[in-house]
Amino acid sequence: MIMNAEERSKRRLIIECNRLKRKKLSNIKQLKKTPTPHYYMDSASNSSSDNQHNIVTSTCATSSTSISIDNVYNNILDISFKSNDNCNEKLYERAFTLGMDVMSIARPITDYNTTFNELEGYKFTELISAANIMTANVSTNINTSYVYTFEDFLRVIDVRREYDIKNVVKVFERLMCASEICEQDKVILLKYGALEVHCMRSITYYDYDTQSWTANLTEPNNETHILFRDYVNTMYTEIDSDINVLNIMTAIVLFNPYRPGLKYKEIEMIMNAEARHRRRSIIECNRLKRKNLANTHKIKEIPAPPIICTESSDSSSLSSSDNHNILVSSTSSTCTSICVDKICDNNLVNTSMTSTHDSNEKLYERAFTLGMDVLSIARPITDYNTTFNELEGNRFTELISAANIMIPKLSTNINKTYVSTVEGFLRVIDIQRESDVKNVVKVFKRLMCATEICEQDKVILLKYGASEVHCMRCITYYDYDNQRWTNYLDDNNAVILSMDFVRQIEPDNETHVIFQDYVNKLYNDIDSDINVLNIMTAIVLFNPYRPGLKYSEIVK
Repeated sequence: MIMNAEERSKRRLIIECNRLKRKKLSNIKQLKKTPTPHYYMDSASNSSSDNQHNIVTSTCATSSTSISIDNVYNNILDISFKSNDNCNEKLYERAFTLGMDVMSIARPITDYNTTFNELEGYKFTELISAANIMTANVSTNINTSYVYTFEDFLRVIDVRREYDIKNVVKVFERLMCASEICEQDKVILLKYGALEVHCMRSITYYDYDTQSWTANLTEPNNETHILFRDYVNTMYTEIDSDINVLNIMTAIVLFNPYRPGLKYKEIEMIMNAEARHRRRSIIECNRLKRKNLANTHKIKEIPAPPIICTESSDSSSLSSSDNHNILVSSTSSTCTSICVDKICDNNLVNTSMTSTHDSNEKLYERAFTLGMDVLSIARPITDYNTTFNELEGNRFTELISAANIMIPKLSTNINKTYVSTVEGFLRVIDIQRESDVKNVVKVFKRLMCATEICEQDKVILLKYGASEVHCMRCITYYDYDNQRWTNYLDDNNAVILSMDFVRQIEPDNETHVIFQDYVNKLYNDIDSDINVLNIMTAIVLFNPYRPGLKYSEIVK
C-alpha cells in the first residue's frame, strides 16, 4: 500500500509517459484533421529572421510536402508546458467560483506516507479495503463480443448498473463512518450517490484509445452522448489510472452533505479546528466533573467531627480564613454543620489531585521498569466518548461492531435442558467451541488492522488465539451463583452445563480446579462489562509473542 522512494519514482515516470502519449495522440489527430500548407509565413515581413524556427521553407517540389510532425509536436508541447501553470490557476479559481464539490487534482498522490496523519491514513486504508470489491477484474484470456444493436447496449448497461449499485451498497456498509448516520440519511445518500459512483467508476473498464467499453461511443450524434463522452474522457484524463484517487472521489461523492432531504448533514468525517477545540473543552470539563464527584463520595464516607467554637472572636477569625469551607454558627458555641461541597471544590480537591498525580507517576515508573505492555487502569472505563482520542475511538468502535457477532442471543421464552452425562457435556462443548472459533475468524477478518498482517502470521494468530478467546468469552453465558453455563443452541433451545462435569472428566487431575478459579476470577474482573471483554479479545488475538510469527513487530 505504501511505496518506497524508488517505486514512487518509477510510477511518476510511467504517469508522465502516459500523459505525453495522450497529448501526442491528440495533437497528431488535430494535425491530421487540418490541411498541411506548403509553408508557414509570418504576417509581418520584417520579423522573418526572428521566426525562422516556426517557418518551413519549401526548396523543392518534393521537400515542400514533407513536414516533421514530431518537430511540430515538440514546439506545441513546449508552449503547452509553459501555459500549464496558468491553466491550473484558472482551473482552481473557476472551481472555487462555481463551488464545485469535487475538484480536479493537478498532480497524482504518490507519497501516501507523508500526505496523511495517522487518523487520515487509517480512514484511507479502510476506504481502499472496502473499495476493493468494486475494482474490475481484468484478464487477458477472455472472450470479447461486440454489441451491434441499441437494445443489447441498454441491456448490458442495465446489468452492469445493477451490479455496480450492489457493490456501492456493500462499500457503504463496510465504512465505519456510515454507522454514525441515521437510516433515513443512508437511504438518501445511496439514492443519489450510487448512480454517480456507477458513472464515475466506469472508467476502470474504459478504453480511452478506442473510446469504448462494450459499445462504440462515436456513432450517436445527440447532445447527451456528447456531454457524457466529454465527462468520461475528462475523468479518465484527470484520474490518470490512479485507483486511490478514484477511491477518494468515491467517498466524496457518497458522503456529499448537500444531498436534498438529509436530516443530519452536519456530521463530518474529519472535524475542523473549531470542532476539535470544542471537543477538547468538553473532555476537560467532564474530567473535572468526574474528579469532583469522586472526591465528594470520599468526603461523605468520612464522619464529620464536631467543631467547637468557644468565643465569637475565634469564630470570626476562623470564618475569615476558611469561610468558604466551614459554616460557623455565630449564635451558638458549637458548630455542627460542615459544607461538604465547598470543601470538595477547594482544599481537598487540590490535595487529592496532587496525590493522584504522584500515584500515577509511581504507577507508570514501575510499569516502565518492569517493561509492562498493558497498564492496569486505576478507574473503570465508563465514559467512552471522552476516554479515547478520535483514532482510538474509531478503532474501538470497529472492534465493538465486529465483536457483536460473538454476543449470545438471550431470550426469556426458551426451552432449557439439563445435561446429565459427561458424554452429553463433551458433545455440547464441542458444538460451542466450533461455533466460537468460526465467530473468532469472522471478527478477525472484519478488523482493518488484520489486513496488514501476512497470511502465515494470520494462521498462527488464529491457531493460538481462537481457543483462548473461546475459553475467555464463555463467561458471557456463565452463571456465577449456580456455577454453570447456559449454551444457546438456537433462539428457542438451550442446554445447561454444570461446572461439576469438568471435575468428573478427570477426577484425579487438578485441571478442573485451575479452570474453575480462572472462570470465577475472570467473571469478577470483567464485572459484566462487555467492552472490557472486547478489548481483552483483541489483546489475546493480536499477541505479538506467539511462536513462529514472521513479522511480530507489525502485530505489535
